[in-house]
Amino acid sequence: MNATTTSGVAKKTSQAKILSNKDFSVVFAPTIHQVKEEWVDVAGPASFFLSDRYLASLEANPPAGMQFAYLLFYKKEIPVGIAVMQTLPFKADKSLNEPDKRDGTDACFFRAFGRYLKGLVASKVEFTTLICGNMLITGEHGFYFNDQLVSETQSLDLLEEGLEYAQERLAEREIKTDVTFIKDFFENTRETTRHLNNEGYYEFCAQPNMILEVRDDWKSFDDYLAAMTSKYRTRAKRAYKKLDPIYSRVLDSNEIESYKKEIYDLYLNVTENAGFNVVSLNENYLQGLKDHLGDDFQLRGYFFENELVAFYTTIKNHSELEAHFVGYNPTYNAEHQVYLSMLYDMIRDGIEAGYKTINFARTALEIKSSVGAEPHEMFCYIRHRHQFANKFLKPLMEYLSPELDWTPRSPFKD
Repeated sequence: MNATTTSGVAKKTSQAKILSNKDFSVVFAPTIHQVKEEWVDVAGPASFFLSDRYLASLEANPPAGMQFAYLLFYKKEIPVGIAVMQTLPFKADKSLNEPDKRDGTDACFFRAFGRYLKGLVASKVEFTTLICGNMLITGEHGFYFNDQLVSETQSLDLLEEGLEYAQERLAEREIKTDVTFIKDFFENTRETTRHLNNEGYYEFCAQPNMILEVRDDWKSFDDYLAAMTSKYRTRAKRAYKKLDPIYSRVLDSNEIESYKKEIYDLYLNVTENAGFNVVSLNENYLQGLKDHLGDDFQLRGYFFENELVAFYTTIKNHSELEAHFVGYNPTYNAEHQVYLSMLYDMIRDGIEAGYKTINFARTALEIKSSVGAEPHEMFCYIRHRHQFANKFLKPLMEYLSPELDWTPRSPFKD
């Protein structure tokens, strides 16, 4: 650690709150720029979505209503842990999208009444949430501790105490958070579940994360196709034939800027038809990612003649390729199977660039499984700060959660 860094740490630790375990302290910051230097020291081996580059980009182009906060943990004077927090007002009837079907498939009185009751309950559910994690990304991107210096039990203790401290500091800024939400664990280890349950958190499973493991012998897209059964290989080739005359290309920063309105409209086509949507993306977010991340971010556009009709985005996360936001014109998608072709193109990108996994995130579970992605359960934890309200939080969340109805597919020979 050089002299400048040592001086920076000394300044931060002098402002830190000493935690119950006197060896540890925590610093609260409302912007990543206040803790950037020490943050980089801790976050190096962690997820790319915990990097200062990504967080600065998100902070510069936040979703509607979202605010940010950060925790930097010290052991003595050594930075050993970080946590990313977002605050977001949540109103259930604005996040739930339950379209009233007119085609006769939902004509049952009881089903219609259930939908009405769900909407009635949802209209009464409103609170501001402190999120440890990232509402724009699926996965373990909320906190990270140096496991050489901090045990799993210690990290959970530190995180819980740090989140309570963050609520106090946010309240000083007139941001009152009623609910704490710790987002996305791949494994509900006994230690994690026991610890957070003891602290009053309820565990629940969100939609699974759809992940494709890239096999060692896949050196090209043709190798991937060869691993499929004839049925799914034919399906992939047919999708590309149906895509014609739509063509695609990777857009540079200037092109993303020039197509900004079209990109945002295509994004809205998808998100407004989702069953549950909490985040409303900033119109400048994708442009900001390209400006901040450069080649680590890619946006591929699909064109019919000169009209942009679809796009997908990906972000490099160490050995994993992360599928990010997509958008498409539903008319072209229905006729040309654009979305399916985009999934295949993401796989082609991942294989050719040598990634170990391709993370397709949540939603559209069945079609993602049809290209080889497998579901991985994600565990979340939630708690209301008022004990009485907390008793009703778990059943209420279960009641309001969109129902999952899908059939897993297996496209490979073995």
